[in-house]
Parts: sequence; structure tokens; C-alpha cells
Amino acid sequence: PTVFAAQPAGWDTLRQQFLHPPSDCWPHTRWWWFGSAVTKEEIRWELEQMRDKGILGVEQISMSPVYEKGNIPYLSDEFLELLRYTVMSAKQLGMQVSINFGGPGWIIGGDWVPQQDRMKDLVPTFIDLQGPQQFSGALPKKLTRTNRSWEIPVPELNGEERLLAVVVGKLVNETIEPNSITLLTDRIKQNSLQWSVPPGRWRLMAFWLKYHDQGNAVDHMSQAAMQRYCDYIGGKFYHAFGEEFGKTVDSFFCDSFEVPNLPSGFYWSEGLLESFQEIKGYDLTPHLPALWWPVGELSEKVRYDVNEFLHQVGMKAFFQTFLDWCQAHHVQGRIQPYGFTTDVLESAGVTHIPETEICPGEKDAVPWFDTRIGPAKYTSSGAHLYGRNLITVEAYTFIHWEPFRATLEELKIASDGHLRHGANKFYNHGYSYSPERGPTPGRGMSPDANISHINTWWQYYPMLSRYLARCCYLLRQGDFAPDVALYSPLANQWTLNVLNARKWTREFDWGELGQLLIANGYDFDLINDDVLQHRAKI
Repeated sequence: PTVFAAQPAGWDTLRQQFLHPPSDCWPHTRWWWFGSAVTKEEIRWELEQMRDKGILGVEQISMSPVYEKGNIPYLSDEFLELLRYTVMSAKQLGMQVSINFGGPGWIIGGDWVPQQDRMKDLVPTFIDLQGPQQFSGALPKKLTRTNRSWEIPVPELNGEERLLAVVVGKLVNETIEPNSITLLTDRIKQNSLQWSVPPGRWRLMAFWLKYHDQGNAVDHMSQAAMQRYCDYIGGKFYHAFGEEFGKTVDSFFCDSFEVPNLPSGFYWSEGLLESFQEIKGYDLTPHLPALWWPVGELSEKVRYDVNEFLHQVGMKAFFQTFLDWCQAHHVQGRIQPYGFTTDVLESAGVTHIPETEICPGEKDAVPWFDTRIGPAKYTSSGAHLYGRNLITVEAYTFIHWEPFRATLEELKIASDGHLRHGANKFYNHGYSYSPERGPTPGRGMSPDANISHINTWWQYYPMLSRYLARCCYLLRQGDFAPDVALYSPLANQWTLNVLNARKWTREFDWGELGQLLIANGYDFDLINDDVLQHRAKI
């Protein structure tokens, strides 16, 4: 007692809550429902299993049907009744529930999203012409693949796209001469052109707004589409169990932005050319070629302006719309804020609960002592800079390529990496709804570590869950105090490329800087222009 009396005020509370952490500090888990082929009896049994092993919350996410029978349509009355039962059972067991805000799958969207509200890309088509000649023919339809791994393999236009502009420019040494650029949009009739090509080599470019042909993702760049989406799916959930919003249901979840692009395309929407002119003060149309090809000294300026504009649109249309809806309904929005057009630092900062991932040891190729400067450090830095105390992590994804290889020792090592990156609440990846009684190769997702009743070491998992609960509790006391501020070179990337927004940190090449700093005892946060201009103090 005399030792404790000498401690600062609040020491007794700190010690007691370290020994017995609050329920929110204990690990939660992603809970896969394949085809939503679930029963109330199994839901209750699995929730009890989780609670007894120290998992005190779930993130429910449905996947497409994979079974011959028993599948329940997503958002059907039967599905919503099962989800309500889940919420009420969790309430009885002292657990929390977070729900993926779309499905089946983790992309924000669904088959109920009308065509006009689905994701779109701005895509170019082109042909090169040698003049002088008389050109009379259809506009080019072939789409050009890039080396981006996430492109949808669509070879050409199919007639469902809308023409935005037609531009021609003279090519000299593979560069388009700025003074030669001419708009021909008003001369197009039924997607065909008649044009007297001047002497020299000319590029005829058409720019189109094209719907994505797969995924059912809602248009993340349209505030109106996002609002209709939130009202529809959120309304379904609110009608089913809205009395538990802000209580048992603590948050709705948006995974990392993994919506693929069309060949050479980037996210765009109706009316953005007009919005760009209002915000930036000039017409983007004659400058569109600079987003794909070199067009003199203005290319970098145009690319920067478009990237900054897409950041602003994404922040307003997606982040603000979703987060405002959550706040109006007394729940929090939890988002993995990377893979999109927005600055990761700022988007993490506005998110009620920013979440990260990327596992130390990932895919048998990453060292356990993981010092990479990537989404984890970006997300936690944004949270620190903008005053977000809670940082969640999708933990252990792809810790190994093969399922059931992960040991508890490896999970503990990976956990320490997540904690060092700034996480202070864990969402295990994961637990698959699986009525098979284990240990047995039951149902599962290839990226997850199978932290569930089908794993051989399940009975020993409470040792890790207790450790994580105590660490997460302590890491929420006080503020992170980094030694070094690293300036994120986002402006550099914005001048170079408009097509790499899906790259989680826009292809920043930090080299070995993270390892150099951490190995020598220095930790750091990343900073951005917004913080330097509006939040920094000397």
C-alpha cells in the first residue's frame, strides 16, 4: 500500500484496469458468414465460444453463397432477423457488434445499387494518324491495359459508355505539342468524326465515362449516390435493430478501397468536369491528354490539380457522407482509409475509428521485425495528428500463405508489430462461421489465421487475448510522442501520376528509412501539408 500511495493520482484505477481491462480493449474478430448460411443456434454457440476465450466483439461480414443449400439472401427479412438475433445475443453476452456496410463481400456496394449509382471510370481511347489525309470514321474503342495489377480486363468499349470529349494533338518525339491541342467534341456525330488531318503525326483521343462491369460498387465519387446508398442499407439495419445503435452496435465498417479500375482508367463521376472548373478555375477538357501522355511543361501542374481535386471529391462524397450518416445515427464509422483518391493521413484523421492492417511476417516474405513505412504507419500517424485515440487493426491477414500454419507464438510476435505501428484495438482475421466441431479443417478464408474453435490451439488462445487486452488498455492512456516528423511527399506523387490511387501509399519509395530510424531508437509520425498549414504550432 505504501508503494501505491507514492504513485500519481489514478494509479489504483490504472492498475485495476490493467489487471481487468474493459471489454472494449479485448480482441474482437472478423466473423465471416459464407452465403449467410447460418442458424440462430450456431450463432449463439459461436458467440459464447468467442466470449469464453476473450474475444468480446465481432465484425459481421457476409460473403457470396458457396453452398448448395442453406444460403440466405443478403438484406432479406430472414437475413436481417438473424442479424438482429446476433445483436441481441451479443448484448446478453456483454459483447459488441460492428457490421460491414455492404455485401456480400467487402466492397461498399451490392446488387441493389442502381446502374446510375455504380462506380465509374474516366478512360481514354486513341489512334495515331499520319497527315495530311481526310479521316472519316468511328472513334477508337480499344482500351489500353497498363501494368496495374488491379485492372479489369475489358478489351474495348461496349456502347454503354458516355463520350465526354474528343481532343487531337500533334506528336513530336512522343510528346504532344501543347499549342497543337484542339477540341473536336462538337464535330462528333453518332460517335464518328470527319476531320482533315494536317501534315505530321497526330493523336486522336476520346475520353469516356464508363461504368464498371463488375463488383456492384456504389459510386464513391458521387455524394448523391453515396447518400442514397447509406440511406438504403443503413435504413435496413436501423429498422431491424436501431435501438442498439451506439450501444451493442458500436460501428459500421468500410474495408480498404479495393474497387478495380478499367484499363488506363481512374475513378470519376457525372458532373466532375464542371466541378473541376468551378474549384480550379479552368476547363480541364483540353488538358485531359496530360493525364496519360507528356504535354509540355503543364503536364505536372495538371496532374497535381486533378489529384488534389480527386482527394477533395473523395473526402466529401465518400468519407463525409458515410461518417455523417453514422454520426446522425449514433454509431461510429470505422474505415481502412487507403487505396482511394484521398490523402491517407487526412482521411484517417477524419474517420471516427481509423483501421489498418498489413501483418508482420506477411505471406512468408516480410520480416517479423517489420519497419516498412506503409498503410499501418500512415493510418496511425493520421490518427495521432488529428486527435483520434482509437486505432483498430485487421490483424494477422495472410500471416502465411497456407491456412492453419500460424502458431500462437507467431501471432504474439505479429501482435507486437501491430502494437508498435500504433494499433490499440484488435480485430482478429479471423473467425469463420463453421458448424463443424473442431479441431477440424472447417470453413475458412484463405487470408485469415483461423482463430476459432476449429484450430488445435483454440483452448490456449485466452493467454494471447488477455495479453492484448492489457496492452491495448495501456496504449490508450496518454498520447504518442514521436521523436521525428517525416514529411509525406504526396505532392511529388500527385505531379507524377493520376493512375496510382489504388496503390495504398501512392508508390512512395521510403527505402530503408523506417529500419534506419527504428533500429537506432527513434520512432516517427508522418505529416502532410494540411497539418503543416492548419494544425502545426511552433
